[in-house]
Amino acid sequence: MRTNRYTDMTALTEPFVNKNSFGLLRHDTRLRRLRVLCGDITVNIWILRESIIYSQTYTKLKLE
Repeated sequence: MRTNRYTDMTALTEPFVNKNSFGLLRHDTRLRRLRVLCGDITVNIWILRESIIYSQTYTKLKLE
């Protein structure tokens, strides 16, 4: 069940953000398009929120 939640969350983030082996965020072209549409601040807040959720989930999985 835990892995399902993790996979769902990853699937949600994946179209916009690519993660490298260290779990850091790397922007792709879709994200740049989003930036143009929504403006920098909105997208940056969204990335920050998603990366916090990602790191919390990843940490939980590692601990358990």
